[in-house]
Amino acid sequence: MSRATDGDVTIVAVATPEGHGGIGIVRISGPKAISIGRQLFRCRPVLGDRPRQVQYGRVFNANGTVLDTGLAWVLKAPKSYTGEDTVEISSHGSRFVLQSIVEAAVEKGAANAQPGEFTRRAFLNGRIDLLQAEAVLDLIQAGSEHSLQTSYGQASGRLSLLVQDLKKHVVGALSLIEVGLDFVEEEEGSYNKELVERELTAATDLSTKLVESFNGSRQRNKGYLVALIGLPNVGKSTLLNALLNEERAIVSDIPGTTRDLVEGSVVWGKDLLRLVDSAGFRVEGGVVEQEGVRRARGVANEADIILVVTDTSTPWHERDADLLKIPSRGTKILVANKCDLLNRQHIPLTIAKSHPPYDVSAAQSTGLRELQEGIKKALPRPQTVDGVGLTRQRHVGLVQGVLASCNRAIQALEKEGLPECAGAELHAALKDTGELLGEDVGEDVLDRIFSEFCIGK
Repeated sequence: MSRATDGDVTIVAVATPEGHGGIGIVRISGPKAISIGRQLFRCRPVLGDRPRQVQYGRVFNANGTVLDTGLAWVLKAPKSYTGEDTVEISSHGSRFVLQSIVEAAVEKGAANAQPGEFTRRAFLNGRIDLLQAEAVLDLIQAGSEHSLQTSYGQASGRLSLLVQDLKKHVVGALSLIEVGLDFVEEEEGSYNKELVERELTAATDLSTKLVESFNGSRQRNKGYLVALIGLPNVGKSTLLNALLNEERAIVSDIPGTTRDLVEGSVVWGKDLLRLVDSAGFRVEGGVVEQEGVRRARGVANEADIILVVTDTSTPWHERDADLLKIPSRGTKILVANKCDLLNRQHIPLTIAKSHPPYDVSAAQSTGLRELQEGIKKALPRPQTVDGVGLTRQRHVGLVQGVLASCNRAIQALEKEGLPECAGAELHAALKDTGELLGEDVGEDVLDRIFSEFCIGK
């Protein structure tokens, strides 16, 4: 077992972001956590005599010099986050003080924690399963209320319960089949085909719903992609800045100013959106500008929402209509910009009917609220199962494996009459559910998962 997973080692790290002010927390976990904590933090009664109670005292370095005053508390195994004895010392958030506490703990016998080691120990000690451990990172990285709710649902075990339910259906079908295999002398076998079919149908239905939840949940967590496209000088950059409420893109009257993708993020209500400005579409641009157009087409193809921006102070052009036809999986919204100018563009009736335009003036911040509401209404809402969805490629790959195994088991029973083959497929499905929950997972997988965490988590 590696040092990162060795329960005999006591680890220490700053558990909150370091800074020049506020409060910082140093976390110590392992068999020597309390004895080391007592050497760094002195109070009455002695630290650890009142588990789960906050105590006030003085913080010392390795040489016995007072560094600060602060608070500390002890959580005794197994009722702690890691399942081990844990001490947390809270002091004023000076980088020097926090680092001095960590260095003192190391000198007294602790080891510096590796990224994600506290959560890894929580998993290895059975406090949480692997799905919950991964959700801790999603919680830390949540950029909107919706992604926070999804991550919390997974961290609190709701996704784990669904996977356990999936496993229960697979086990139910497998046990019925294996009972039948014990009575092979009976020509038709003795397993209850109706019950097996019911369990397998439940397993495939739940697997399908979980797989379908993946793309939408992942998009929402990363942020919905909104691409701004249009001819040169229609005001895309000004509109991007206005929607982000910051000067993100360079604004100029010179055609071709935007040659690369310019991106910014914004939270509207509970949704995180990534807005991307792109090069203006025109034929006569140079090599660099044409590369920008190529990238613009690429981001439009991937976007959840495409804002096709036109300039209402100039005549409608067929190239405006062509932009509404470019390949994309997302919803196209027509934005009639510069509505504050007198010479209004005449949008063809057929276009206006199929893509009702939003009249805005990015320069004057006119019509932006209505456009924002239109964008939010058009966002593809993810399908979820009991409020949670798959957000990681590891999850969806394993659930797809369960689904495929169950479907092959159904085929083996219905079309080929081979319960032995169906049983083998269901054993494979069980292996996938076990890997999802972390019941059957290798060190290399754990290393990859926990390397994404920061130190102290």
